[in-house]
Amino acid sequence: MHPSWGRLMLSAGLVGLGLFYVVETLAIRVLPTYSRVGPRFFPYMVAAGLIVLGATLAWRAWRGLDSDADPTGDAPADKRNMAIVLGGLVLQSLIIGYIGFVLAAALTFVTTAAGFGSRRWLLNAAVGLVLALVSYVGFTRGLGLHLPAGILEGLF
Repeated sequence: MHPSWGRLMLSAGLVGLGLFYVVETLAIRVLPTYSRVGPRFFPYMVAAGLIVLGATLAWRAWRGLDSDADPTGDAPADKRNMAIVLGGLVLQSLIIGYIGFVLAAALTFVTTAAGFGSRRWLLNAAVGLVLALVSYVGFTRGLGLHLPAGILEGLF
């Protein structure tokens, strides 16, 4: 088995991104009034996850456990669905300030699900709305972070 060079490059990128997060997290100013879980906790968790994921992928790629080749050799890239997912992410960044985090995140969930082939629009919208609401309440009430409420201002 030969190493998978494409996956090795991807794993190096993940480890590099994780190290970038570590360096940037060290620059976050922490006041002495914070308890153990301060503003550095979650960035460190993300950094650790990226580094572990990158290292695991590198190990699998070096051992030849994964291949860069398409197993069937005939599957073209699904550019339409990739464009739907990317379009949903771009749309979220454009509208989040106007309609708020909850609705923008729910819409992103719907477009991402559509990009992965789901056509159950109402179910996707309901699941996306519930996940976005839980995230919004958790971040704003639980962690004290500010997320734009948009047109739902005053409801939460």
